[in-house]
Amino acid sequence: DQHNKRWRYGLYLHAVLDTFSGCILWVQVWWMNSNPQLIFHYYLDMACKHQGIPLITQSDLGSENNAIANGHTLLHQWLDPGLVGVLQHQWMRGHANIKPEILWSKLQHFPKFVHNIAIVMDISSLTFHHLAIPLTQMNLNEWIYVHNTFRSRKDRKRVLPQGRLVHILNNPNCFMGACNFKVGVATSDLHFVEDLYAPKDHPVFELVPSWFEEEFNGHYLVLGSPPLTKASFWIMYHSLLHLFLTSPHQDEI
Repeated sequence: DQHNKRWRYGLYLHAVLDTFSGCILWVQVWWMNSNPQLIFHYYLDMACKHQGIPLITQSDLGSENNAIANGHTLLHQWLDPGLVGVLQHQWMRGHANIKPEILWSKLQHFPKFVHNIAIVMDISSLTFHHLAIPLTQMNLNEWIYVHNTFRSRKDRKRVLPQGRLVHILNNPNCFMGACNFKVGVATSDLHFVEDLYAPKDHPVFELVPSWFEEEFNGHYLVLGSPPLTKASFWIMYHSLLHLFLTSPHQDEI
């Protein structure tokens, strides 16, 4: 599911959960979240990490999810020709995709989530993206780890297994006698669908344009390549922006 409420800052989020365990598989931040190649790339990263794919995927209606629907279906049909002609993706209409909406609600209360950011444009926007996206992703990864490893209080009304979510995800057979329906898939098969639906040379995978990246790295070296933290973010941002604006290559940029 997408989260576009940070569009004013040029930050767009995308998340996927395992519905059985409740485990967060990813929350990714980027300068867009509507590109099908980008979304399928997230899917492939998770498939490589877990060395398998789920039986079925589901999402809201939207063209950004087409590559997941098609690529996921193609992998299943590759492994089981009997599934040819059967879509292995469920399109959820209206407000039926509930779990991600709950996730976004929780994320709003995460203290490290980006707040009170001024709108920036052009060179300042690219500078902001180069700093804010990796830092925000690092903070999101910390939150995901806490969410997936925290043992919540028992709820008698809960039907699904209870415990640390990552344990339920990785060892479902230890909880209520559940079965693991993960479908193993070879790395070569993942590379095949990647070439079809998310080629590595697609420009959507560039954090910033290559011409800007080169200039940014030079300015960052001038500043001594200090580690970026929440406390130093705005100092670094304004220092880098000053170097860009006073650069002899400013007109070229």
